[in-house]
Order: sequence, then structure tokens, then C-alpha cells
Amino acid sequence: MSSKLDNDIWYQWKHGAIKMLDGSNYEDWRRSVQSTLTVVDAFDIVSGEEQQLPAANGAAAKAAILTRFLNTHPEPEERVGVYIAGLQTYQTQLHGTEDAISDGLLKSRIYETVPSQFKSLVTILRDTKYYDRNDNR
Repeated sequence: MSSKLDNDIWYQWKHGAIKMLDGSNYEDWRRSVQSTLTVVDAFDIVSGEEQQLPAANGAAAKAAILTRFLNTHPEPEERVGVYIAGLQTYQTQLHGTEDAISDGLLKSRIYETVPSQFKSLVTILRDTKYYDRNDNR
């Protein structure tokens, strides 16, 4: 979906917006696209550093997704929302499988890994009741 803001054309998606490449904004555009691809866990694939994993229907693929989830840490200068969205991507990939990442595990991973400046966010999240979509009670 595209929209026009202040005479610039922007691509809007669920995690934000990217100003379209216009010939004068390459460095800003490149950083935005790299961040976007990182959020959807595709940058290493696009850059050729990693081969794309098969769909999460095989045991090896599910194990690889879970391992990546457990080994993910925020990058320096990464926005906390981008980091959390990346963790949620892993959760979505395994949703409905026997290896599903529970909301509780997601929250624990966030608690353990967010930078110290977000510890107040951790306190708020810990004190908030939540519904676990993988809990079948």
C-alpha cells in the first residue's frame, strides 16, 4: 500500500512506513529497507548470507525457528518495538504447531533480553495479565 505524505511517496506496512527510493535518499532508504527485512527475518536471506528455511512444517525447520527465537538479542540502536516484532514473527511462524511459542515464553524472552533503559516496560508487562493463545483451557 502506498500513500503520499508531504509530496513524498511512502510504503506503509504493519510495522511502519518506508519512504520510496527517489534518487536522492538512497542511504535513508537502504537503512529502512534493511531494518524492515530484519524485522521479517529476511535480511540475511536477501543479502545472500543465509539460505531461506523451508516452511515450518518439518521438524528441522521448526527447530531452526525456535533456535533463532532463543538466540535473538536486540541489536545496538535497534528500536525495542522492532525487536519485539521480530520475536513475534518467530511466534507466528510456529503458531498452531506442537512447537508453538507461548505468549509466556515470548514475554520471558523480552524480559531477559531488552536493554536496561526498557526495564520499566518489563515491569509493566510482568504485572499485566495476558491470554495465552496456545493455552487450550
